[in-house]
Amino acid sequence: GAVLNDVQQFTVRDIVTVSASVQIAAESADSSFVKDFLLALHPLAVDITFDVLEQTTASDNNTKTCDHLAVVTVIAPHRVPAKFLANVTDVLSEHSANIQSINRITERGDHLAGFEFIIGLPQPPQQEETNNNALEAIRSDLLKLEKLGDVSV
Repeated sequence: GAVLNDVQQFTVRDIVTVSASVQIAAESADSSFVKDFLLALHPLAVDITFDVLEQTTASDNNTKTCDHLAVVTVIAPHRVPAKFLANVTDVLSEHSANIQSINRITERGDHLAGFEFIIGLPQPPQQEETNNNALEAIRSDLLKLEKLGDVSV
């Protein structure tokens, strides 16, 4: 059998993308599973790509854990320029913030365009005060970006 470990779906214009992490039992992990899966999706006109990953344990995972989450919201009239979003990600990277997700919070055709960044910061030993300083530094640098155009952060 198979176990669904994680799934995420997002839509850009009229294209829906679904990513899933599926753990397949050793007895099912042969080429017949992949063949049956592809044949089941073919009549639905679904494009599929997949990667076979090596099994990992939590200790093998080198990703940073983020103990402190924050939200950054970007709003502009009609649309947010891609360059501005790139500048936001640069600022977040400079402060070692990990972007957990980026979501559009407005609909196409709205008078305003908006995106929400959920970010995480690793928890330092001095916790509360250090996190507030880090968030204030991020906020300060993001507010400087507002001077580049008609976008609010």
